[in-house]
Amino acid sequence: MHLILLILGLAGLLYASIRKPLVGVLAMVGALQVEFLFLGQLPAGLTVGRAVGAFAMAGWLVNRQGFRKSILLSTGALAVPVFLFLAVVVIGALFAVDFPTAISEAIRVAMLLALCIMVGDTITSRRDLLALCWTIVLAAAVGAAAAVMQYNAYQAGGEVFGGIYETRQGVRFQGLSESANTLGIQLISGVPFLFPLFFTSRRKWVRAVCIGLLGLMAFALVLTVSRSNIYPLAVYIGVTYLLHRRMGKPLVAENVIVAVGALMLALALLNSSDYVRDRIARPIVDPESDTSLEARKGVLEQGTEVMLIRPSVGVGLVNTRNYFMLLGAHDTFSALLGETGLLGTAFFAAFCAGILRRQIGLVRRARMTADPLLLELAVSLVGALAILAFWLPAKVVFYQRLFWIWCGLVVWMDARLPSLAAGAWLPGMEARNAGPWASPPPVPGFPEPAAADPWVARKT
Repeated sequence: MHLILLILGLAGLLYASIRKPLVGVLAMVGALQVEFLFLGQLPAGLTVGRAVGAFAMAGWLVNRQGFRKSILLSTGALAVPVFLFLAVVVIGALFAVDFPTAISEAIRVAMLLALCIMVGDTITSRRDLLALCWTIVLAAAVGAAAAVMQYNAYQAGGEVFGGIYETRQGVRFQGLSESANTLGIQLISGVPFLFPLFFTSRRKWVRAVCIGLLGLMAFALVLTVSRSNIYPLAVYIGVTYLLHRRMGKPLVAENVIVAVGALMLALALLNSSDYVRDRIARPIVDPESDTSLEARKGVLEQGTEVMLIRPSVGVGLVNTRNYFMLLGAHDTFSALLGETGLLGTAFFAAFCAGILRRQIGLVRRARMTADPLLLELAVSLVGALAILAFWLPAKVVFYQRLFWIWCGLVVWMDARLPSLAAGAWLPGMEARNAGPWASPPPVPGFPEPAAADPWVARKT
């Protein structure tokens, strides 16, 4: 029955994606939460996410409006290094000890790159941008709700739907994901898109929903006991809070949502076992006793040693576990060096440098428009960058959907925001020496760039 529904759904997705490719992007973002229903029913190497992604990409390719140039693909400084990186990944897979896994992960990276390109191509209005934000947030909320229901059922001694990871010390809840860490990634990836919805909506019920969703996700984050996702929540809130202070944004609304998130984190910790509290606090309280940190350090050192086996293109994605410590790369550095070699590392670094160059100044440029949604999205992209920076020694970022969506949105905003003029608006300051700037191409649903800072105008 599930397979029949999947086939019908994919057919409908193809038709909808041809008519409006954004539908395919939204389906790719939300597909993770239904994969649990199809575990063990699909051929090896095929997942619901990949099937949805393939049909969404097919619809996008058919509806290319005369194969117009994509924002990212038309920029050589970005397109060349990222496609060379992908080529190195495929070549490395051909020589890998575990070829099926390496080529499977290469397909995964290729589809994430396609998602990045499609994000920049398919958002053409305010409604599209809001739809993307809501889809990401609600998909994360589904996973959070599943984890909380698991927690309640486990506490009551009832049957637990979905997966949990039990040890002698305690329990980690996985929701509808394959692991607690995967659920944690989904939850923290939803936070940067929740805050723009909260700050830009004038409806009180929408703000109340956003506050409730943040509380739900914060509570579920503790249930995952995933420290590499719990700590980034504090990092994100701290970065965005400081940015808002520099812009002179009113404190009340942000203090409320931050307080709710902190309260739910504290409530989850108080209702958890000693195992959960000790594991979360150990990297700060007693890092020397944390065996997980020692293992990650060993894997990081392993990356350089594995690179020497095949220095140019590496040993293939997820193939470092076949050497030395028999562990897979748990961080970006060892994955790049060991699995993609010096060439892959150089090309990926060049691509990231190109994205970072476009990230710089986005907040100031967004303040030159009259649209608070663009401004809040620019602030959230800085917060997302802080999360990704925290992940570098803890996760492989080019496997993370948040990384590729961040890339796509940075490129999208860079192409549409007005360029900075000498002496233009600075955070928290009045405009001075305002010169002309190049107007971006008009985008349906977004106002033309205004000659006044929205926060300054609001104050005056």
